[in-house]
Amino acid sequence: MPPASIRRKRAAGQQRGSRNRYLANLPVEILIEIICHLDFNSFDNMLRVNRRLRSIIESYCPSMLSDIIEREFTPADGFFYAFKSTNLRAQLYGDKNVQEAKDVHSYLHELCLSGRFLDEDPQKPPSGGFHTLLSFCRVIRRWEMEFGRLRFSDAPEYSRSLHSHELLRLRQGLYAWWRYARYFHGTIEFEHSCPPRQDLEGYTACTFRHLRPQTWPESQRRGFIRRFSTTQLHEIFDMWETIRSAVGRQVVPPIPAVLEWSGNTLTRAEAGRIGWGDLDENGQILATVMKLRPEDILHLLLFRHRYATKESIVDAIRLRHPRYARPVVSSEANTSRNPANVSAQDRRQHRDVQRRNPRCAS
Repeated sequence: MPPASIRRKRAAGQQRGSRNRYLANLPVEILIEIICHLDFNSFDNMLRVNRRLRSIIESYCPSMLSDIIEREFTPADGFFYAFKSTNLRAQLYGDKNVQEAKDVHSYLHELCLSGRFLDEDPQKPPSGGFHTLLSFCRVIRRWEMEFGRLRFSDAPEYSRSLHSHELLRLRQGLYAWWRYARYFHGTIEFEHSCPPRQDLEGYTACTFRHLRPQTWPESQRRGFIRRFSTTQLHEIFDMWETIRSAVGRQVVPPIPAVLEWSGNTLTRAEAGRIGWGDLDENGQILATVMKLRPEDILHLLLFRHRYATKESIVDAIRLRHPRYARPVVSSEANTSRNPANVSAQDRRQHRDVQRRNPRCAS
């Protein structure tokens, strides 16, 4: 047999033998050990490789996610406090029924297998919470990616990624924000005392002011804030002002800002179809929009370009929060705000403003 044929056969045999070295063909124990040492983005991508890997990850998620959360989503106790207060039922003010995350593995096992989540039917047995937990981690990771751009929006030439200690402070602020939004602006009030309201009609501050009912006394709000040190409060305030400024610039800009971005080429009536009231009125509208949950605000910041009119933004809020019923609008208001009359013009003017000033776009 010629030497060339022997070499080709040996090479073919080596290729056939190397197939067992693929990651998907490794034993389950080795796969679990490998996946535990991945970062979160790689772990998330592993779910999309094939069905076998996805099945293994879903079956052993507590063992894999525990190491990842302890490495990349510190502080772990703040992570679980925020997750439980955001996604689990029967959460009370004060974290009275929140278990400290000392044993992350057993705690994750409890959440993934027996957690009762808000998006489930209370009459049905609880399903696994792995995907809910995974979505929560994705929101945190996306905030870490986007916050640097928002923080340096006034000076884009200095924009950079956040350092590790800055990411830690950002996560601490996000965890506190989630808990505050759940306690004082979330569904606890509706679950215990408040019926659904119709507060999204029109676009004035008087109708946006009560998007969510205010039923908690100020003493409890102050008690929540006093849990944090002065340094933590300064860090939370910096995060809050950065996000609030981005929402006021990209999602609900005031009429004077729209006129400035357009170079004063629009009339005040035309700018009023894009802007959200004058400065005083816009401040109240912005304060109401900031009562949404962090994942809702992140969605509006990332996908603002999908909502070319103010009606579409309000509809998006109603879609993500179905308990807010569509209000009954008077015939005069319905005629003046008929989407068939103003929708195309609103979209055209909004695109013109975005071309003149890209900072107006998301």
